Amino acid sequence: IVHRPVRIATRLGVFAAVAASEELIFRGYLFGLLEHRWGRRSALGVTSVAFAAMHLFNPGATAVSLASVAAAGLLLGAVRLATGSVVAAFLAHLAINWVQAVIFRLPVSGLELGRPPGFRMEAIGPAWLTGGRWGLEGGVVAAAAFLVISFLLLGVRPPTEGGPRRR
Repeated sequence: IVHRPVRIATRLGVFAAVAASEELIFRGYLFGLLEHRWGRRSALGVTSVAFAAMHLFNPGATAVSLASVAAAGLLLGAVRLATGSVVAAFLAHLAINWVQAVIFRLPVSGLELGRPPGFRMEAIGPAWLTGGRWGLEGGVVAAAAFLVISFLLLGVRPPTEGGPRRR
């Protein structure tokens, strides 16, 4: 019998590996390359759409779920811009997936991730609103939350060198 802490550590390792690889590709390499060539806005838009496109063949993908994943990509890009850190984007990505799969025991991006026995949340309502079989991040509610948080983060600017600082 595998003990619960070992299962949790294994799941955390898998979630961390997936989030790290996606963030290194999209908010690390690709974002940096596009930002250098075309600027931040273009990098943010292109990487968000590319992030959604990578999920195109996940089970149950719909136009709404992919648009919501693009909004999640925008959020993760906004985290990178606001903090200047791919690690912060990785931690945000990991947290989003962890809460869905382990806390709420729902699918993540259409993937059933071997939920342990016990309680399970059920998304009640139309799939376009709740994400349905895709998971919470595939619905309009999550997309709206991702967009609001993104715009709040994008309004945050780090202090410039030599500029006024808050204490």
